[in-house]
Amino acid sequence: REQLTEQEQDRVAEITSRVGGWPLWVYDDVYDHHVITAIARRHALDGEVGVLVVDYLQNLSVEPKRTEYEVFSEAIRQLHHLAKSQGLGVIVVNQLSNEQGKMPVSKDGYYSYKGSGGVRDTADKNIVLRRLWEWSESPVEGDLEVSLLKNRQGRVGKCTLRVTLPTGRIVDP
Repeated sequence: REQLTEQEQDRVAEITSRVGGWPLWVYDDVYDHHVITAIARRHALDGEVGVLVVDYLQNLSVEPKRTEYEVFSEAIRQLHHLAKSQGLGVIVVNQLSNEQGKMPVSKDGYYSYKGSGGVRDTADKNIVLRRLWEWSESPVEGDLEVSLLKNRQGRVGKCTLRVTLPTGRIVDP
């Protein structure tokens, strides 16, 4: 394990102190997008939230007689409306479709999320992480391609990071 320099330790302490004062609510038992939106709206109206993180879209419950696509599309529309009406940042964690995960992100930024094209079409920005190794290789470390995509502009940035798989630590190689 690497040791932090004194300057790095001071910076970590400063950031920890600042973040420690932020209001933080974790709801790990809410799977209905209507309820998520209502909770976020209540906190926003009280001035207690600036960013909503939904981790992750595939955990949303799908109502009877509705498809995953319909539910995800509606959830994304509601979250987009919530972001605009309340001035919130909304971060939604989602998977790429299985087929898309096997292909590189095209030069024009084409990509496909699992469950709904509405995720891609509604998002202002998308960050796509793609592993650059085969799972059958069982590496201890691997490279991740990180692409920043904007809805109508395609890929606007790309870099490669290194991930240590047992810990999930991601670093600039």
